[in-house]
Formats: sequence, C-alpha cells, structure tokens
Amino acid sequence: MAAKPFAPEWEAEGPVLCIAGRSRLDESTALMLAQLLGKHGLNARVEGPALSSSDTFPFETEGVVIVCLSYLDANSPAHMGYAIRRLRRRLPNVKVLLGCWMVDGDTENLRELVKADTVAATLWDAVKLCLEAAYDH
Repeated sequence: MAAKPFAPEWEAEGPVLCIAGRSRLDESTALMLAQLLGKHGLNARVEGPALSSSDTFPFETEGVVIVCLSYLDANSPAHMGYAIRRLRRRLPNVKVLLGCWMVDGDTENLRELVKADTVAATLWDAVKLCLEAAYDH
C-alpha cells in the first residue's frame, strides 16, 4: 500500500523553514532537523540566527507552510516571543513550531508564553508534528 500523499502545499520546493534562534548551536540543531525532515520526504531549508537584529525580514518565504524555530534551551523566552512575533507579522498564515531541545518541564506553558502554535522538546517530536501537519488535509 502506498503512503498517503502530502497536502499539495507541502510538495513545494521549501514548505519547511528551519531558523536558528540565537547561536551556531541552534543552527546545528536546525540543520539536523532539516536533514531528518528530508529523510521523511519533506523539503526543508535552514537559515541562521537573524531574527533579533534587523528591521528587514532576512529570509525568502515564498512557499513556506511551517517555520521551525530552533533553540537549544529555554533560557530566552523573551527572545523566543520576539522572534515569533516578527514571524507572525511577516507570515500571518504560517504555523510556528518552537523547537526547544533541552526544555525542562511543561512545553504547554512555554507554548502559551511565547505564542507558538506548538512546541517540540526533541527532534523526533518536531518531525512527527511536521509530518502530521503535512498529512492533515
């Protein structure tokens, strides 16, 4: 039996945009996530940490369906919230998944605090959430 196809917008060139939160370590985890998504058939691209300093939006966003914002830990909720607000202003119809890879405690509280659509505490959780969204049509 063939696998269920992705929704059409997920078949595009780059439906997943993985963005590093603040550091090169955040960028490394964003790269790992993009590789894992690619192994599951989702096209993803990675951008470095640039959401905190510029007045202009630094990324190409055409065809993006979900943004995975990658932070190694949860030590910067104010920065996370600011980055998510910038993303929402630029991409109001795009889902924002916050990947917080060393979060201790309740991800639901963090999700509410920073206003993300969803929070993943592991790379596998993020892959699962992206796949669920891609098949949800």
